Amino acid sequence: MKIPRPRKWFNKINGGRRTCDKRKFERIKSMLEAELSDIQERYFHMSLKYAEVEAEREELVMKLKEVGLMEETKRLLSEKEILSLKVENLLGKINLLESDLSFFVENEFSRHLQH
Repeated sequence: MKIPRPRKWFNKINGGRRTCDKRKFERIKSMLEAELSDIQERYFHMSLKYAEVEAEREELVMKLKEVGLMEETKRLLSEKEILSLKVENLLGKINLLESDLSFFVENEFSRHLQH
């Protein structure tokens, strides 16, 4: 079976009305080109909007990280302050123990000297 050439096939289907169909084809082609141009323009604007949203997202992520770091810093400073107070309390207790020990040693030394 022989496949007809495209031009002959086109003429047979359209009854030989090549000129009328060419104008119709040009009109459809023009409409499709306009639609393609419109789609490309919308795609371009959507790409720009996506880039803007992505930049905002990146900025928000950085802010969240910054806030997280600030919160962590505050927490650590708070812990440091609590630990400093505990150290001060322990140092006070150590001082009391040292003075008690000194008093005890002096008393024991005095007692030994008296006997």
